[in-house]
Amino acid sequence: MSPRFRWAVLAGLLALFASCATAGGPPRTGPVTLRVTNANAMNVNVYVLADGHSTRMGTVSTAQSASYTVPDRVWEAVGGMQVRIDPIGSGTGFTTDRILGIERGRTINVEVAANLSQTWYQVR
Repeated sequence: MSPRFRWAVLAGLLALFASCATAGGPPRTGPVTLRVTNANAMNVNVYVLADGHSTRMGTVSTAQSASYTVPDRVWEAVGGMQVRIDPIGSGTGFTTDRILGIERGRTINVEVAANLSQTWYQVR
């Protein structure tokens, strides 16, 4: 191989590595936030579940929203975490699937629907 070819390959590899290193952007900071919007006719209690433990975050009244800071030990749990919505005075509730791979600075939005089975969530 000629020296010129080696330098061209080296320059190409350096450019490739540099683009990979910056593609993800800086690491996120801040807490993980849980935001619950309640469109159900009943007030709801909100819990986060992880590692077999349940932590009550608070109550969200009908037609209201609330934001909570999720404790680190919950969102860092190896098995992921879940959000449980329990309407006050009802025997049924809603529990999300396991939410895995949550990163610092993310927000988990839960929209409690009028029909509880249509409740949905997203991680942003």
